[in-house]
Amino acid sequence: MHFTKKTPEVIARGKRIRQIRKERLRQELKELNQVKQKSKKSKIINFLFIFAVFVGLIIYIINEEGIENIVDVLKNANYGWIVAGLACLAVEWFSEALIMHIPLKKMYPKHKYKLSLQTNIIGRLFNNITPFSSGGQPFIAYILKKHGLRASDTLSVLMMKFVVYQIGLFAWAFILLFTNLEFFNYTFGNYIWLVVLGFIMNLIATVFILTAGINKNIILKIAKPFIKLGSKIKLGKRRLVKDYEATITKIDGSISNYSEQFNKMKGQKKTLLKMFAIQMVQLLAYFSIPFMIYQAFGNTGTAYFEVVMVQAFLLLVMSFIPTPGSGLGAEGGFALFYRTIFATGLNLAILFWRIYTFYLPIIIGVIVFIAMNRKETDFLGHS
Repeated sequence: MHFTKKTPEVIARGKRIRQIRKERLRQELKELNQVKQKSKKSKIINFLFIFAVFVGLIIYIINEEGIENIVDVLKNANYGWIVAGLACLAVEWFSEALIMHIPLKKMYPKHKYKLSLQTNIIGRLFNNITPFSSGGQPFIAYILKKHGLRASDTLSVLMMKFVVYQIGLFAWAFILLFTNLEFFNYTFGNYIWLVVLGFIMNLIATVFILTAGINKNIILKIAKPFIKLGSKIKLGKRRLVKDYEATITKIDGSISNYSEQFNKMKGQKKTLLKMFAIQMVQLLAYFSIPFMIYQAFGNTGTAYFEVVMVQAFLLLVMSFIPTPGSGLGAEGGFALFYRTIFATGLNLAILFWRIYTFYLPIIIGVIVFIAMNRKETDFLGHS
C-alpha cells in the first residue's frame, strides 16, 4: 500500500480544523449551560413569586377576617360541597387528557390514555409556573417524544386542542351571556372594558392559530418583519434573533407541519366534534368550582349558571395576565367580580379557589413528574 506523506501545511491545517471544532463544541456547551442556568434561575424566581403571592394571600385573609372568624367559617362550612369541588377538578383533568388523547390515538394506535393523563398533569404544572402559561405545551411535546411520538405531531395536536379550547370558551361565553344578560350587566357593568379586552386577546390568539392552519404564507408575511427587527436588536452582546434565515426556516417548517396536520384534522369531523363535546364538559367542570365553594360557605340567592358565567368571563380576563398562574390578577379578579355574589366567606373563597385551580395542580404535577422521572431513567435525557 502507498501512503502519502503529510506536509507540514496539511498537518497544521488539520490541527486548526480540530481546534475550530473544539472551540465550536466548547461554545455550544457554554451556550447550553447558560440556557440551563437561565431556565433554572427563571423557575426559581417564578416559584418565589408564587410562594410570595400565597403567603401574601394568607396574611391578607387573616388581617381582613381575623382568626376567630376564619375558624368559625371553616367550622360551619359544608364539606360535602368541598368534595364536590374536588370532583369537578377531577372531571376537568380527565376530560382535558381525553381531548388530547383522541387525536393522538388515531395517529398512534398503541398510545395509552394513562400517558396522556400524566403528561397533561405535568403540562399543567409547567403552565402554572410560567408566564402566559407558556411552559406546558413544549414540555408535553418533550415527554411524548421520549415515548416515541414525533414532536411535530404532538405540537400539531396541542395546537388543535388549543383551537377547540378557544372555540369552547367562546361558545360558553356567548351561551351564558345571552341567557343571563341582565345579571351580566349588573355584575360587569363597571368593568366591561376588562371583559372586552380579555375577549379580544383570546380572539386574536384563535384567529392566529386558525390562519396558520389555513394559509401559512400569511403568518410568515406577518412574522418576517418582526423577526427581521429582532435580528437587528441587541440585548447586551447578543441579538434578539441570532440568525434571521435559520429562524425563518425553522418557523416555516413548524407552520408547514401544523398546516398539514390541520388540513388532515379538518377531514376528521367526528374527531373534532368529540373533542369539542368533551371540551364543553371540561370547561363546565372548571366553571362549576366557584359554585361549589359558594355553596360550601352557606351562600344562597344566586343561581348556578350565574355563578358559572362569572367564572367564564374571569377566565377570559385571566388569559392575558403575564404573571405565573395569572398570580395577583386572578385573586384580584375573583374578588372584584364575585364581591356582590358572596355574602359570606369571599376571602376564604379566593383561597379555596386558588387551591383547587392553581396550588393543588402544582403539588400533584410535581408528584407525577417525580414518579415518572424515577420510573424512567432516561426521562430527562439521563442514561
